[in-house]
Amino acid sequence: HLYYNALESSAENDTIDVPASAASSSPHQKLHSNLPSIFLFDNDSNSPTEATGLALNSIARGLVGMSSLFLGPALLILAQDAAREAGGCDTTNNDDDGCSADDEGRVYGMRPSSLLTNIGVFSGVFSAILLPLFGAIVDHTPHRHAIGQWAAILLSIIKGIEIFVSKSTWFFISILQVLNYVLYQAHLCAAYAYTAELSTELNEQTIYNA
Repeated sequence: HLYYNALESSAENDTIDVPASAASSSPHQKLHSNLPSIFLFDNDSNSPTEATGLALNSIARGLVGMSSLFLGPALLILAQDAAREAGGCDTTNNDDDGCSADDEGRVYGMRPSSLLTNIGVFSGVFSAILLPLFGAIVDHTPHRHAIGQWAAILLSIIKGIEIFVSKSTWFFISILQVLNYVLYQAHLCAAYAYTAELSTELNEQTIYNA
């Protein structure tokens, strides 16, 4: 008993002096010192830097979505023209060659009107297969940041390639849309993993995710 009492007494008397500067500092505050106020979430120096990153990330994701809205109709038109040419129709004057406007034809074994549907089907299948792998990497390895970073880089490269969509490249770019969707989901998987760590306060967490 005397031995244990001595240990307890020693533990109570031992104190650790922590400098005030070290106690008040945090990783977020160190990062904030290098950031202009315009890049801080709601111009609040106490907000996590990750909150600003997620807000800017939402803007970039919006641009990705808008580019797909313009690309989809272009792919449909190019696929329809390719199908009609494969069927012997003149795409500049349908009446001369006896091809009606309702005669879709086929290209690469599919109707051109099914192109976006097929892209969606393959995107969903590959995402369902690969997302559990991405989720495991994000949750159980230190490579969360790398997953989000490289997915964003590859997405940017694909968006640059989409500029060259034409009669000769539309099918290749259609295939890239499947990869585009899978990478987009992988990027979201990594980005959303940071949201739960922004704050332990319910009100603050709601603001950051709004």
